[in-house]
Amino acid sequence: MNESIHRYLASLLLFCIFAAVRTVYGQTPDYAVLRSTGLVEFSAGHFEKAEILLRRALEVAQRSNDDYGVAALHHELGAVYENEERRIEAEAAYAQALSIFRRIPNKNYEIAVVLCNLGSVYSINRRDSDAVKVLRQASKLLKKNTPAEQALAAEILNSLSIVYFRQGNMSRAEALTTQAIGIRSAAGRESDLVDAQILSNLGAISQRQHKYVKAEESYKRSLEIAEQRLGLFHPYLTRTLTNLGGLYTEMRRYSEVEDRYRRSLTILEQMSPAPNGGIVLTLHWLGKNYVQQGEKSTAERVLTRAVAIARRNPLLDSEMPILLDAHADILESLGKIEEAQRLRAEARQRRAAMALTVRLPNPN
Repeated sequence: MNESIHRYLASLLLFCIFAAVRTVYGQTPDYAVLRSTGLVEFSAGHFEKAEILLRRALEVAQRSNDDYGVAALHHELGAVYENEERRIEAEAAYAQALSIFRRIPNKNYEIAVVLCNLGSVYSINRRDSDAVKVLRQASKLLKKNTPAEQALAAEILNSLSIVYFRQGNMSRAEALTTQAIGIRSAAGRESDLVDAQILSNLGAISQRQHKYVKAEESYKRSLEIAEQRLGLFHPYLTRTLTNLGGLYTEMRRYSEVEDRYRRSLTILEQMSPAPNGGIVLTLHWLGKNYVQQGEKSTAERVLTRAVAIARRNPLLDSEMPILLDAHADILESLGKIEEAQRLRAEARQRRAAMALTVRLPNPN
């Protein structure tokens, strides 16, 4: 997969799983119901409903001057925003939660949870040094003497391995993933979403190393665990489904490629709000699969839809040149030379515009 269009995949495949802060704090009955119902909706993948409920709970917590509750709800909203592809808002919400938790004594675990998820946002945005910094800070806060801290320690190692994976340092990524697996194995607990996440990451590393049998085994086991925990149509499943699709593309098992991408697409399209970034990427990969099978007309229809969705979403501007060039390739092969030339010209213009854009430095 092309690296620039691969960026969103990190949030689907290698997302640091949201860990709700479990400590009970002073809640009114209405507040408790709003928050718990919001978390149920989040767990079900109903992010729009979750946001509404958690925002209402936050208002109650703010009126009650409940600092712990306010911090926890900012953190939970950050996870919602991240899953809705609203990463700027996610980062701001995590930062707000972090600021409050740091003012409350003896909240190292909560701080580590927030840092872990903040690190995932930095990683998605390719702020690798920032991601490594906060993830290491999170790790230092953990004593690892409780099941919850051990699970979080494994998540942090897995998140660090993602950074090195994206940088192409497979040996370092594999070592960290192996260490995370060791922690999970030593815990001796029933497999859960932490294990599913780590296995999916291990599959990606094995795939990059062309260890296809091991990659397939890891992906399938990850998918099995997630399906057992979440059912067959949860958004969480899309990350491993798309990874399997990419693996089967490399193995030329094209019918299985289409099945995985189509299933992932069905799940993404049912989400509210629709994750346009994930939909566009999945359509792009599905189109490439049709190209490799010689089904050019079908590929054209799929890529036309991908470009149309991307045009409506300014957050995908950086991905547009890749989509436009891929679409132009298909049009040329079908003899639609003028249309292809227009798309290539647009791709060049967009690249030039991005090159001329003055970007603000990342805040310290």
